[in-house]
Amino acid sequence: MAKLIVNFSALLMIILLVSNGLPKAVAQTCFKGEAQEGVCVKVDGSKLCDLLCRATNTTWFGACEVEDNETHCHCYGPC
Repeated sequence: MAKLIVNFSALLMIILLVSNGLPKAVAQTCFKGEAQEGVCVKVDGSKLCDLLCRATNTTWFGACEVEDNETHCHCYGPC
């Protein structure tokens, strides 16, 4: 019976540690730069922005964001 309680407690600790670590891993991205101008104003601009950033570095992703009343393609990646 004691062995079952120890195993169950260990399983709960592992689940707690994994679930706590996931949001932190996703949130650790840093601004890496801007991609080609005018990408985000085109049809499917967000997909093109993402592709351009991934072409620079496969661990990066792109997002169209408004900056100074203009839409820019910003690249983000791991810090």
